[in-house]
Order: sequence, then structure tokens, then C-alpha cells
Amino acid sequence: MASTTLLEQMKQTADPKKLFVMQELAVSEMFQVIPQKNVEGGGEFFDREDELPDVDFRGINEGQDDSTGTLDPQSQALKLFGGDVKTDVGKIDMYGPGHHQTQVEMKARAMRMRYEDVFINGDADANPRQFNGLRKLLTPGSSQVISNHASAGPLSKMALDEALDAVQPGARKFIICSKSIRRIITNASLSPTLAGNVYYEKDDFGIQRTMYADAMIICPDVNNQKGQIIDYNEANTTTSLYVVTFGDALLSGIQGRANGEFGLTIYDLGESHLAPYRLTRIRWHLAMTLYHSRAAVRLRNITNAAAVA
Repeated sequence: MASTTLLEQMKQTADPKKLFVMQELAVSEMFQVIPQKNVEGGGEFFDREDELPDVDFRGINEGQDDSTGTLDPQSQALKLFGGDVKTDVGKIDMYGPGHHQTQVEMKARAMRMRYEDVFINGDADANPRQFNGLRKLLTPGSSQVISNHASAGPLSKMALDEALDAVQPGARKFIICSKSIRRIITNASLSPTLAGNVYYEKDDFGIQRTMYADAMIICPDVNNQKGQIIDYNEANTTTSLYVVTFGDALLSGIQGRANGEFGLTIYDLGESHLAPYRLTRIRWHLAMTLYHSRAAVRLRNITNAAAVA
């Protein structure tokens, strides 16, 4: 089935409780553009393109050459995401049902921040409950990891353009970076030697988005513990940015069934028999899948300094 973004799923949602949570998630620039593909069962097995088959021209009465491409078998398990919202009924008695609604909203906000963090920094080896994020999938030595500098240096416009060129063409590209790097890119547009590639567009909410060479720049928020998701915490006090392109055969989120339906589910269990609190449960079985080896690129070794040509 074709992937759908959270914004597209919201248009098909009639449940007001579910829509309330999805609206909070959709505040995220990342959630607005990451597609979610429905998968049955506990995950999926897929083949990632490794090497293309040979192809050439032939002469009259000559046979056509035959060859076979190479595929790299992969798998991705769904991960169980979400949480319970418990509010003491005494609080609801005193402050009204809006008090519990506030707790649900806060839980949704924490989910948004946590998902963004795992999308970048997830490490299934360190924590099997997570899926691998871009930082784990794109490790130094990979053909899709580009060094901005041999060890550490200011963001290079040439290196950024190289990262954009290294992503599979055919779909819109996104630059995922910290707000610090976004400021460095926009400030570089004021320099006569670097100007010309930065402009602005409005998204579906009418919010201005920064563009660089037809790629939208999106910046994850802090995580649910108020820590920077993308920071200068790599070797030599450097950071990375990521260039990605989304699609069914590129980079996509995947989601399974929860309570019989695909995607996020939320349901009110009422007052618990264990203690005097109202319980609301939010569930989302999901992960992230890199279907094509050229659907994502990491540009690393970037310091917190003005960009250079």
C-alpha cells in the first residue's frame, strides 16, 4: 500500500480523540513530511538494491545481453510506541475533564519529541526496543557518508551540494539538521560568495519553510528530556546533517495494526479498578525503513562556524 503522511491520515480521521493527538504530533516539521507505510504482521522483509544489471545496445541479428541485478535482503521489525495517561480522578473532580485532556496533550508532545530523537539517534543494538535512526544507519565508511572536512571544519557549500547530489533523484529532497546549522545556511545566503541558493516557501499550515537548492530544511525539536536531538556532540565537537528523500521505495516510516487498525490508536479505558485514576492508552506500532541505499546521505565533521564556499 502507498505511504501516507500524518497530515494525509488526519484527513481520514473521524475520531476526535485520535485527531487531537495527531494534531499535536503534526506540529513537528518531520512528522509533516515522513510517510508511513502500512505493513501486516510484526514488520517486513525487503530487498535493498545493491548493484544494477548490465545493459547495452545491440546490433541487428545479435542477441540481447542478459544479466541480473544484485539485491541485499533486509528486514525491519515494528516497534511498540506510545504510553498510558493516568490522571487521579480527584484532580478531575477538582479541575474538570480538561485536566485529563491536558495530560493527554502532554503525552502526545512527548511522543513527538521522542520519535524525532529516535528517527535520528535510535540504536537498536543499544536498546532493542528502538529502531535504528539515521545516525546508526549511516556510519563513517559508508558510501553515503560524506566528510565535510577531514576532521572538523565549517560547513562547506561544495560539500553540502555534494551531499544533495548523492541522494537518489526523482523525489523531493529534505535537509534534516539542527536549528544551529539552519542559521548557518541562512546566514551564508547573505554572503556575496555564497548567496543564491536559499529561499522560502509556505507549507500546508501557511508556515514559512527554509529551502536550499529545492531541498526543504527541517529541524527536529529538542527531545522529550529537553536535550538537543542533533548537536555538536560528535568527534572533535562536530555535528552532522542528513539529506533524505522519502517514498515507498526510498526512505519511509512503516506502521502496523494496533487495536485492529493501522497507525496510531487512542482509547479511553475509564477509571481503573486498581486505583482511582482515569486511564487513556495511546499505541502506535512503527519503525523506519531505508529501502534504497541512496535515499539518505550524512554529511559529517561540521563545526559551529560560518559556512565557507
